[in-house]
Amino acid sequence: MTTSRRFRPTPQPKGLSARADLRRICGRPRAWGPTAVCALEDAYHGLLIGPCDEAISGQEEDGCRLVFKMFVTIDEGLDCTYAEWVRHFRGAVHEASARDKKSEVTEPYEFAEAEQAAQAGTPISLDEGRFIERQDEGWVVVEPPASCLFEVERFVWSKDEALVFKSPATARTAYQRAREYEEGRKTRYREAMARLGRPLHGRSRYEEETSLGN
Repeated sequence: MTTSRRFRPTPQPKGLSARADLRRICGRPRAWGPTAVCALEDAYHGLLIGPCDEAISGQEEDGCRLVFKMFVTIDEGLDCTYAEWVRHFRGAVHEASARDKKSEVTEPYEFAEAEQAAQAGTPISLDEGRFIERQDEGWVVVEPPASCLFEVERFVWSKDEALVFKSPATARTAYQRAREYEEGRKTRYREAMARLGRPLHGRSRYEEETSLGN
């Protein structure tokens, strides 16, 4: 699969709030005021990590497809420090990335449907009204009315760019993997915060939003 660039959400400052006081009381790491600082996003556990050294962040991103370098302000809500992440979660993220590379399997009936679609050029229906269709450069996963799957690891949809797959079978596998990440992240994030000694009360940000998009 190919794509022309890698998505980087641009943080939009929303103003300081009571979250800063909660962060101080709970002992969670914080960014400094409205100034953006470098951080990491662990897309497997859903954690925002930092503040981080930019060079180290770049190395972590290059070393694992489930880790992303980003810049955040205090409003983004950092979950843990880099040292905490390395101690408790880094190994599991790398193991998940390596494991997923070896397990891209499509069920036989799904493969047959994909092969039929490839020959006829017809769309393949997915859940929640989404579908796989052929476009000029290859096959894409579409979310009506006008978004396409752009990033598997963080389940990102875009109206401007899309992941393009060589076959409907690989597109289906990517979509299934994206959904697995999305559903698993809800549980893993809650478990990770409990392990950090900061258990969640109420719904998390991953239980409030089903996917990212632009």
